[in-house]
Amino acid sequence: MSQIWFEEELDQFEIEVTMQVETLRSNAFDYILTPEAAVLPIQHEHDDNCARAYLERITPDDSVTVFAAELSLAVNRDTVSFLNRLNRQLFAEFSHMHRETGVPQSPAFTLQSRSGACRDLAVLFVDCCRAEGIAARFASGYQKGNLQSERRHLHAWPEVYLPGGGWRGFDPTHGEAVADTHVTVAAAAHPRDTMPVTGSFFGEGATSKLDFTLDIQVSED
Repeated sequence: MSQIWFEEELDQFEIEVTMQVETLRSNAFDYILTPEAAVLPIQHEHDDNCARAYLERITPDDSVTVFAAELSLAVNRDTVSFLNRLNRQLFAEFSHMHRETGVPQSPAFTLQSRSGACRDLAVLFVDCCRAEGIAARFASGYQKGNLQSERRHLHAWPEVYLPGGGWRGFDPTHGEAVADTHVTVAAAAHPRDTMPVTGSFFGEGATSKLDFTLDIQVSED
């Protein structure tokens, strides 16, 4: 993390970042769960201190609790089946929109409206997982997507901690488990801790606007 202070008045500030990343995971399911993780809720006896922050629900709501419980019961509380069904249902039954600004919607609002941007679906997914005893976090980064699109955007998706598999991503915006098409830049228990740029200014009449350009190139070598 870099911090910058300005002692003089500025009318523009530009940040340029270049990254070259090699992805190695081609199989999103190359793991075997430990016995205690196969059935929900997962018992985190051996990693309780690490998992606690990722199990605490931010804005618990009965409607989300019931929604998650019904999904869990429908698959006999099987952990992997629950995650796959939740991922597919948020992809197939929710309207996906693009929202460049604003904090994520509450999980209950996204569930009720059946609509949201990638960060909204990620927050709902995380809350459903935590309601069923799965440690989960909010991830922000980049996704391969449509390389011919005129304007690319930062992407968000959930990651869950599975004993025997470690942290594993799911992308309800695209209905797929995360493998080598995603690059995580930041992940945290709360979405606010994954913001790429934050700041403040002092003075009357001052305003700010953030704009960006993003170019993603993929090598198949």
